[in-house]
Amino acid sequence: MKGFYNTNTDNTTSQTDILNTTDVSDSGYVTLNHSESSWNSLTGNLNYTYQIDTSGQELSVDLDVAHYTNRADFRFETNHYYPNSLNTYTELATNKQPASINVQSIKADYVKPIRKTMKVELGAKSSFVKTDNDVKYYNYEDDLPMIDTSKTNHFNYSERISAAYVSWSGEFEKLGLQVGLRGEQTISEGDQVTTNAVFKRNYLEWFPSAFLTYKFTGNYEVKLSYSRRIDRPAYQQLNPFKYFLDPYTYQQGNPFLQPQLTHSFEVAQTFLKMFTLSVNYSMTSDVMTQITKQIDSTRTTFITTENVSNSDNFGIGLSVPVQITPWWYSSNNVNVFNNEISGTTSSGTITKEITAWSFNSYNSFQLPKGWAMELSGYYNSRMIWGTWLVSPQGSISAGFRKSLFKDRMALRVNVNDIFHTDIITSEIKYMNVDANFYRIYDSQFVRFHLSYKFGKRTVAKARQRASGAEDELNRVRTGH
Repeated sequence: MKGFYNTNTDNTTSQTDILNTTDVSDSGYVTLNHSESSWNSLTGNLNYTYQIDTSGQELSVDLDVAHYTNRADFRFETNHYYPNSLNTYTELATNKQPASINVQSIKADYVKPIRKTMKVELGAKSSFVKTDNDVKYYNYEDDLPMIDTSKTNHFNYSERISAAYVSWSGEFEKLGLQVGLRGEQTISEGDQVTTNAVFKRNYLEWFPSAFLTYKFTGNYEVKLSYSRRIDRPAYQQLNPFKYFLDPYTYQQGNPFLQPQLTHSFEVAQTFLKMFTLSVNYSMTSDVMTQITKQIDSTRTTFITTENVSNSDNFGIGLSVPVQITPWWYSSNNVNVFNNEISGTTSSGTITKEITAWSFNSYNSFQLPKGWAMELSGYYNSRMIWGTWLVSPQGSISAGFRKSLFKDRMALRVNVNDIFHTDIITSEIKYMNVDANFYRIYDSQFVRFHLSYKFGKRTVAKARQRASGAEDELNRVRTGH
């Protein structure tokens, strides 16, 4: 069993300039956004594994429960201005966004070795999720709060997923094979209490997979793989509420959002048991894509997520982990890919394509007297995120670690984003939207970590395994 309690206070300032048809500012506003939030969670897992015989035949059962609660209070103070006028005015608004998420799951897995190099695995799982979100918005008139019924909402969502799988794997000298099939039945229901709008879904999907490995020599092998997978929306993405950056810019969930389905193919070659060159291709249908919309009459811009027809992605990746010297280890990855997205949204047709690349590097240096240094960084070229074109970005981070008291104590100091370059600059020109965004996160910080190992070092480590509710818990987002 484990849990966490996290509180956060944010003060954000955003400035918006509104341009006329000649690209000259005719008005604007500055919003001071003060938010206080807290996330609490308590999760528990009960596992039982029965070793049926000495050949490796076993049965494992997992029971999982998880409870999340969230409290978020926001206060917006917006100062409006006009470049050619002395007239200004201030708006004040607040909102409260309490939420709860409950997850229950039961999973059983059975492993049956057929021979020393073959085995069959069977399993089944059932999970149930229920969320409750009740948000209230207030506008202030003469310092008195007045509830905003156009924004206030109450949304309940429930989801049950029943799944079963079977897989077979075997090794034959230089050849390794694995094939599997998984079926998932999903039943869900959403209810907007304040508008009495209810939606229900019931669908069955199949997910085959196949993997082949062939070792040509001790230093060269090839892997072929195919899989079909499903990516479901985060629970907060289904929530129809509005999360405001300022009174005229917000993000809104979509209760009608469908999961996206992907066929993935990959060929990977490994040289000298270290270097890997891979070629991959994926086709995704009902792609979950962020769409930016604009309401011209109110000069309001908002972002929501919708399903777009399809996306094709072709990529080449190279992984180079190398021990450069006895004291310097370096792991480097570079990926070049072409991404194309096309389809129809509620705003119109979208067709975008770009070839981009990314690079990341991790380096570890062993220094005298038990000291070590870490240096890492990444760089992304210009990319597309849905309807957005995002400028290149990257950052460099570094840290030191020191072992003390015969390796029982470890001290770590890390500096994240040393040069404060992890900044998102993006632009969008889609339908009636023509906007540029420049967002600076508080990504530059120093982290201190101190740990100490108690007890005997000969105690065996707990076996590593995934809980039965891991997929569901990954869909919980503790931020916007």
